[in-house]
Amino acid sequence: MTRWGRVLSVCAGLAVGSLAVAAVPHPDHGEFEAYLQAPFQSAKSGGGRDFGLRFSFPDAPAGTVAIWTLELLDSDGKPLRSWQGSSKLHGDRASHELHWDGLGAKAGQLPAGYYTVRLSALPATDATRQLSAQDEELIVQEWDIQIGQVAKAVMPAFEALPVGQSGDAAAKARPANGFPYTIYYGNLHSQTNHSDGGAEVSGCSSSESPQAGQVDPAGAYAIMRSRGDFLLASEHNHMYDRSTGTNSSADATWARNLFNTGKSQASSFTAANAGFVAMYGTEWGTISNGGHLNLINPDGLANWEYGAGNQLVGHHFVPKNDYAALYVLMRNRGWIGQFNHPSSSQFASASAPASASTATVWK
Repeated sequence: MTRWGRVLSVCAGLAVGSLAVAAVPHPDHGEFEAYLQAPFQSAKSGGGRDFGLRFSFPDAPAGTVAIWTLELLDSDGKPLRSWQGSSKLHGDRASHELHWDGLGAKAGQLPAGYYTVRLSALPATDATRQLSAQDEELIVQEWDIQIGQVAKAVMPAFEALPVGQSGDAAAKARPANGFPYTIYYGNLHSQTNHSDGGAEVSGCSSSESPQAGQVDPAGAYAIMRSRGDFLLASEHNHMYDRSTGTNSSADATWARNLFNTGKSQASSFTAANAGFVAMYGTEWGTISNGGHLNLINPDGLANWEYGAGNQLVGHHFVPKNDYAALYVLMRNRGWIGQFNHPSSSQFASASAPASASTATVWK
C-alpha cells in the first residue's frame, strides 16, 4: 500500500525539522515532486532491500537540491531508523539509491511484520529558512513493507454501497459473479496542447511550454476512448495567454476562441461516440500560493490575466488566488469543482462561502 500527500499530519515530528533551507523561486506552475520506491517484500536474508528516491522540479533554478529524510517506522508509527541527505538536481531531476540492511534500531533484527518507510523531501538552494512541516513545498510519501513471513490478513465480508431501489433491481439482473454497480474508467485531471500537455510519451518532460504539444482535446479523447469511458481535459486557466507567467501582449480573442474550440470538440466527440463522455474544463489556480481546482463544466474561461489592449484573457474575471470569489462564480453559474492534490497550506479561503460545498468535490 502507498500513501502520499503534501504536508501530512505525521510530519509533526519530522526528523529534518531542525534543518534550515531557502525557498526555491519558481513560476506559477512549477512544482517539486518526490517519489519513493520501496519493494513490499525482499528475497534477501534478513529482509534488506534497496530504496529508490526520485525527485523532479521542472524549471528549477540552477543549484537546486532536494533535501530529504527517509524513516523506517514500526506498525505503531514509532521511528526505528532514519537517514538524511541531499541530492542535487541535474536539469530538473535527481535520484538517490539507499541500501537498507534489514536491521532496526541499534542494529537489532526486526521481527516479522509490517513496517512503513516514509520519505519527506523539500527543494532548497541554501540555508536561510527554517524547514517547517507546514511548508507548501514539503512532500511526504509512505510505503508499507513486509518483513519475514506474516499470516494472511482476514478480510471482512464485502458489502457494496447502497444504490437505492432502482439500483437493487438492476443489480439483481446482473450475473451472480458481477458487481452490484458499474465501474467506469477515465481521468478527471489531464492536459492537452490547449495548455501544457499533449506531448508524445517518449518526449514528455512533465510539463510542456503552453500550446507546444502535439495532441489536442479531440486527439486525447480518441486515445482514451480505446481503453476508457470518459476524459476531462482540464486545461490550466493561466496558460491561454501562451505563457506560464503573464503575457501582457496576449491575444484575448484567440484565447477565448481556443477555449470555445475545446468545448466544441468535447461536445462533438461525445455526440459521435456513444458510451463515451468527453469533457472540457480548466484547472484553475497556481501551485505557488494557491492550489489547483478543476472546473469540470465551465461555460466560460475564468482568469485574472490581461493581455494586449488591457483585454481580459478569458470570459470571467476572478482575482488570482481569490478562491472565495471563484466559489461565488461557480455557485452563480452552476459549475462543478474538484480540488486537485491539495495540501494543508493551499485553498486558504476554502471555507469562505458555506454554499461552496454544494458545488465542489474532493479528488
